[in-house]
Amino acid sequence: MNLAADVIEREGITGEQRAIDKNLAVARRVRQTMIDEKATMPEALPLEVPIKVVEKRVAAEKRKQLPGA
Repeated sequence: MNLAADVIEREGITGEQRAIDKNLAVARRVRQTMIDEKATMPEALPLEVPIKVVEKRVAAEKRKQLPGA
């Protein structure tokens, strides 16, 4: 996303459809580079733990560390 935003700004692209088209073109190039370099594609990465679960775990750890807990 950042790369596409930089390209859009650098090239002075205006208009929603032109920006969408450029974003798609940049995304295709990035994905093709990942394929060429045999990188792990985002859809093949394992799912992360939901943030709510992490927040509960952190809160529980903090409670354990309190004096008298």
